[in-house]
Amino acid sequence: MAQESFIARRIGLLKEGFNVLRTIPGTGGGFSLIFNNHMDTAVPSTPDFVHRDPANDIYHKAWIEGGLLVGEGICNDKGPMAAFLIAAKAIKDSGHRLEGDLAGRQWTLAAGEAPARETAVKVTSR
Repeated sequence: MAQESFIARRIGLLKEGFNVLRTIPGTGGGFSLIFNNHMDTAVPSTPDFVHRDPANDIYHKAWIEGGLLVGEGICNDKGPMAAFLIAAKAIKDSGHRLEGDLAGRQWTLAAGEAPARETAVKVTSR
């Protein structure tokens, strides 16, 4: 994120339950544009009617099936996160500075879940 001029930092109430906030400062005096999503997945720690064995790799990995990337974490708010990062990079690359800050926030921990690792995401153009 630093390579793309995003200032990233951890914020939150708990050491193990932080959020990642990244910003590109604006010129001042305007409204901020905020992208918000979560990076965790919704697999419970105990079995339920959907997840018979929550420890099974199928709930924690992604794979290619019929030319498509599939898996629990692929659809669980990762698409919007990728879209937000691509949009933020496009705004930055346009050379136009917003009056307000461009900010992005990802939740890394939902209530009752194990801590997530900090995720570094590199946005590249095709």
